[in-house]
Amino acid sequence: MIKSDTQPTENVLAKRRIFSGSLFLIAIAQLYFITSIAEGIYPGYSIRTNFISDLGVKPESATLWSSSMFLAGILVIAGSMLLFSEQKKTVEYYTWISFFLTGVGLAGVAMFNENTFHTFHLFFALIAFACGGISALLYSITAKGAFRYISLILGGITLAGIILLIVAFFIPAIDQIVISIGEGFVERSVAIPMGIWFAAFGAYIIGSNDTCG
Repeated sequence: MIKSDTQPTENVLAKRRIFSGSLFLIAIAQLYFITSIAEGIYPGYSIRTNFISDLGVKPESATLWSSSMFLAGILVIAGSMLLFSEQKKTVEYYTWISFFLTGVGLAGVAMFNENTFHTFHLFFALIAFACGGISALLYSITAKGAFRYISLILGGITLAGIILLIVAFFIPAIDQIVISIGEGFVERSVAIPMGIWFAAFGAYIIGSNDTCG
C-alpha cells in the first residue's frame, strides 16, 4: 500500500511533539516564576492561609498573575492541539480531552477572578485541577517506564486533594481541619503536583523525540 503524501512523516510528528512538550514546559515554568513574584508583591501574602487565586484580586499583583495564568492556559491548549491528530486509542483521546480542558480551566481562572465572578472562578478552577489530575492518571495507562508511576502518583495526589477540599466544603469538621492546616497549603497540595506533572510531561515527550533531524 502506497503511503499518502498528505500524511505527516515520523520526523514531522516528532518535531510536533517536541514543540508541544515545550509549550507545556514553558506554560508551567513561567506560571510558577510569575506566581513567586506575585506572592512577593502582594501585601502580607501567606502561602499557608491565602489561596493562590488571591493573587488575581489585589491590584499590586492581579494584572501580572492573571496574565501569567491566562498565558499558561493558552499554551496548554495549544500544546494539546498539536497532539490531537495522534490520538489512536480511546484512552489517548480522553487524555487529549483532559489536556485541552485543563488549559481551558487555567484560562478561565485568569478571566474570572474569585471576588467578582466567584461561581465562574470556582467552576474553572475545578476543571483545571480535576482535568489536570485526570490527565496524569490517564497518561499513566499508556506511559512507559518510570514515568508511568510518576504520573500515577502525582495525578493521585492532585485528585486526593480535590476530594479533601470538596468533602471539607460539606462537612464543617473536615473544613476546620483544613483551616487549621492552612487553606493555602491544602490548595497547593492540589495545584503543585499537577503543575509538576505537566512540566515533567513536557520534558518527557521532548526527551522521547529529541533525536529527530
